[in-house]
Amino acid sequence: MKKKVIAIVCAVAVLAAAGGGVTWHFLGNGTKEDDNVVYVNTVKALTNLGTGNGMENRYAGVVESENTWKVEKNSEKKVKEVYVEVGQEVQVGTPLFSYDTEKFQSDLEQAQLDLERINNELSSMNTNINQLYKDKKQASKDQQASITLEIQEAELDLKKKEYEGKSKQAEIDKLNDNITNATVISEIAGVVKSINNDDSSAGAYSGDSSDNSFLTVLATGNFRVKGQINEQNMSDGSITEGSQVIVHSRVDENQTWTGTVTKIDRENAKTGNNNMYSSSGDGMTQSSSYPFYVQLAGTNGLMLGQHVYVEPDVGQQEVKTGIWLSDSFINDVDSNPYVWADNGKGKLEKRSVTLGTYDENMMEYQITDGLAEDDAITFPEDGLEEGMKTVVSTDGSLGQSNPAGGEDDGMLDNDDGMVDDGMKQDENGMVDNTMDGAEYSGEEDTTNVIGGADNGDAEPADTQEAGSADDGEVILELENICKEYMQGKIPVPVLKNINFSMEEGEYVAIMGPSGSGKTTLMNIVGCLDQATSGRLILDGQDISKCSDNQMSDIRLQKIGFVFQNFQLLSRQSAMENVCLPLTYAGVPKKERRERAAIALERVGLGDRMDFKPTQLSGGQKQRVAIARAIVNHPKILLADEPTGALDSHSGEQVMELFQSLNDEGVSILMITHDAEIASMAQRTVEIRDGMMKSKEVAET
Repeated sequence: MKKKVIAIVCAVAVLAAAGGGVTWHFLGNGTKEDDNVVYVNTVKALTNLGTGNGMENRYAGVVESENTWKVEKNSEKKVKEVYVEVGQEVQVGTPLFSYDTEKFQSDLEQAQLDLERINNELSSMNTNINQLYKDKKQASKDQQASITLEIQEAELDLKKKEYEGKSKQAEIDKLNDNITNATVISEIAGVVKSINNDDSSAGAYSGDSSDNSFLTVLATGNFRVKGQINEQNMSDGSITEGSQVIVHSRVDENQTWTGTVTKIDRENAKTGNNNMYSSSGDGMTQSSSYPFYVQLAGTNGLMLGQHVYVEPDVGQQEVKTGIWLSDSFINDVDSNPYVWADNGKGKLEKRSVTLGTYDENMMEYQITDGLAEDDAITFPEDGLEEGMKTVVSTDGSLGQSNPAGGEDDGMLDNDDGMVDDGMKQDENGMVDNTMDGAEYSGEEDTTNVIGGADNGDAEPADTQEAGSADDGEVILELENICKEYMQGKIPVPVLKNINFSMEEGEYVAIMGPSGSGKTTLMNIVGCLDQATSGRLILDGQDISKCSDNQMSDIRLQKIGFVFQNFQLLSRQSAMENVCLPLTYAGVPKKERRERAAIALERVGLGDRMDFKPTQLSGGQKQRVAIARAIVNHPKILLADEPTGALDSHSGEQVMELFQSLNDEGVSILMITHDAEIASMAQRTVEIRDGMMKSKEVAET
């Protein structure tokens, strides 16, 4: 039997506020427990009293200049020589590079000869016209008419030749300009950021290889920070335009700066890695990421090109007096608040507490009575009862050692987004063990995410037909889907020849143990990740052939997501949360609110539209999340443990809502570990060791 451990327990509240929920860890310690015990920890350890509270999601950033001068290369010219290097300081007037003028010289000589010829011809034409005028005066009346016509024709030819001369002179002027200005000089004082030629590396100071300018100079003076955020993390609202952030040095954790997010560049999406350093995601996923920019309140101590961490400022640096406890630990907040605590005799008890001020940003209550720093408490979970044996942990352990008699395999549970103590995750779920400030190498390490996938040969595709739907209109089809990750140079299979299909309007549940690959499969179906091989067909479209931008559009238009931890913006109302995908889709404001109101009415929250998440129960929050998922009328609704964070009553209400939506024709694909929840679906399939098989078929 294994015990559950939480890492960095002082950050519980903030991680929950960031949409990541509580960061649980499954770390096998080899301890054998004959009885189910409850691990508790001291209030002081859990709240990190007197040192400031919390740790937020972190995003990689780089210091750059607020003023950037980009030099575009003249496509008609050939660069002869570059005089500067990436990282070199330049002043106004410093030569940067020069163009090859050999061709210009040759063309200039020819153009000058042409102009000389034109001028000679003009002289002759003027002489001829003057003579015609003299002849006209001496001619008879009969002859004058003919000479007049000849003069008109000559003057017309003269104007044409004069125009030809002006054009040739303009050509000469341009050639002289190209020769005179063959050397491009800097217009600003700064540092050369990038040179895009074969002999230098672009983006040495920016960390951005997307700059296609020939040469870029960053002005010295005021700095800003450029970061990257993916579309999944954008949904939690922690990074928005106008939000306050804290910038951390990667070398010295205590060296910080403050700033404001001025812009999220939604026009330049790209697929990026290593931009998120906390565990707010679950599983190895890929998604579009977007640059964002931070205007700093002060830049003292910062250097151009310095790599930093950016995290939302939700008050985590504020030093509070007294006991402040995450609301996740507190039960019955509105009636008789209590926590699960050790009674001082090794037994679990319900300990009544008196609540003071609520910090909405940190999602913490001030405890004015009922708890002391040395009291030991645990995180509330199903199955806790008064009188259970408690053990005060020394390693951050919380929760039951053997809940419901279950046994854990000691592996990191990718389905729940769990990581080892002190580790961080990037946007693709990769573990980054660089809390000391060392930069992430980018090497893929899937040691702790493969779960029960074995290294043997996959079962042949023709033996895995259990995931097939009956005859009907197929909305989703997976053909021989395989997914593997590289562990060093060794490919580690996670999904093995998955064949599965479901009809439009069908309700299917996927079950499987931790590490079985069910969340990886859901990520692939949700276009958050791509299979290593195989075909994914959604609504008749082969997703496996789509680009990242196309997959982003598909997620927005055809897929609705419901997560275990709701992923609501805490500072926005229910209406505003539901409007979010419509905003991304470019729907006009009036229509957004009308459609959001209909969706909220549909989930029974028509009277809660203006309520913020903090004013809603867990079940109501999940219903808001469901309304948000269906507001764009998706082709399929994907639900990942939708009742996992709810009490039994709220869970029942949510499942009744799912049933109602399915009765209305909504296609639902759900991940759950709960057999009772799975039984509510029309069909259940099981995934184990990366392979799928039928488990049961519910009677309809």
